[in-house]
Amino acid sequence: MATKKVTLVAKSQNPFLLNALAESNKTEKDVLTEKVQEFLSNAIIDCKQQIAEREISIRPRKLLELQKAENEVEKANKNYLKVKTSIPSNGHFQTYFNNLTAAEVTISESNYTIDCLIDQLRVIDLEILKLNRVLADLSI
Repeated sequence: MATKKVTLVAKSQNPFLLNALAESNKTEKDVLTEKVQEFLSNAIIDCKQQIAEREISIRPRKLLELQKAENEVEKANKNYLKVKTSIPSNGHFQTYFNNLTAAEVTISESNYTIDCLIDQLRVIDLEILKLNRVLADLSI
């Protein structure tokens, strides 16, 4: 009776069976060709997505962060000039010196932030260039 069921399934137009039989008739070359085509199709989409993410989201956000950091440096420089010519409320030299040092540290930290953001923008630009080269290679 088990052979009777198998025969019925084999003679029917069962889509699972038809798919399995179609797959078994493929040559190794056909299977590899399909894998490569699927990889290329997905890789091109992924690459375009990565480029768009960097160009439309990450880079503009970093540029805005850079503008904000530049504003902070300007503010820190103004504060330094103010502190440099201000007498501390308690009249002590050490307070004046500490305030002056703190203002200089703020300027240094703000400049460091700017340098880091500029480096990050360079990296993003290099990534975009590399992704465009990869996209060109994938699209051949």
